Amino acid sequence: MSPATTASSALAPTLAEWGGRIVVIVGPTAVGKSAAAIELAGRIDGEIVSADSRCVYRYMDIGTAKPTAEERARVPHYLVDLVDPDEDYSVAHFLRDARAALARIERPIVVGGTGYWVAALLGKGVSASVGPNAALRSELEVLPIEELRGRLARLDPGARVDPHNRRRLIRAVEVVTATGRPFAESTARPEPLPAVVFGLTLPRDLLYQRIDARYDQMVAAGWVDEVRSLLARGYGRELPAMSGLGYREIAAHLSGELTLDEALHRTKLRGHRYARSQYNWFKLDDPTIRWLDARGPVVDQMIAALERGRR
Repeated sequence: MSPATTASSALAPTLAEWGGRIVVIVGPTAVGKSAAAIELAGRIDGEIVSADSRCVYRYMDIGTAKPTAEERARVPHYLVDLVDPDEDYSVAHFLRDARAALARIERPIVVGGTGYWVAALLGKGVSASVGPNAALRSELEVLPIEELRGRLARLDPGARVDPHNRRRLIRAVEVVTATGRPFAESTARPEPLPAVVFGLTLPRDLLYQRIDARYDQMVAAGWVDEVRSLLARGYGRELPAMSGLGYREIAAHLSGELTLDEALHRTKLRGHRYARSQYNWFKLDDPTIRWLDARGPVVDQMIAALERGRR
């Protein structure tokens, strides 16, 4: 019997004994979540549900670090390549699709760095009950971020939203406009899903090195051509899908506004800021998260924790 089969057989009753809890893997960008999820899935015969707000878009493969065709052939993945880049896909869509996928999977592993989505799935609160307002979003998308902050402050002076995150600011304005109530009061709390949550982390300097190396590898793998193809298909850089790290910077390079080095430098700095912001969702002192040093044998540690949970 192979080690993978042995592990799968040993863990087969574990999730049932834990009351059907799902496994969730969180952490900052480039820390190694996807690789760990794929290895864990292979060892416990699991399937992966993506909680990455950029992997839902077709034609955006390299810059989103989407699982490769080979990886998806090895382990089933859900919520990948769902919509075109000019289609809307909100947290409400994610909740609907993720819950449908989880209902079909025997041993699900949720993995992703979009904290807003993971929090919603775990029932920690999100304004999923308010649908998207396309006309308002079109109006807000063209505003400088300073004006977005001011508009939200006028509508809801007490709103607690990341002031550097354009999409979150737009969503907060959208929700407050629709409900007439403070953003915090409009937060819907879906029935929480029982979960075992693992977090991967690294010292900041090492994490930044991984982020920088990842973007260098993406460019070497053809990321510039990917963005060129998106633009040629008519997907302009103003689309929400193109707000993903690096896409607008590379689009600016292709239009002659930035050199490739400048675009890459800006992308790396954005990646560093984004990684720091992710810890606002996945706090290192959160007792519900089992934090693991990403330099260690994290999958062995996850399996050991699952085994301990059945005793």
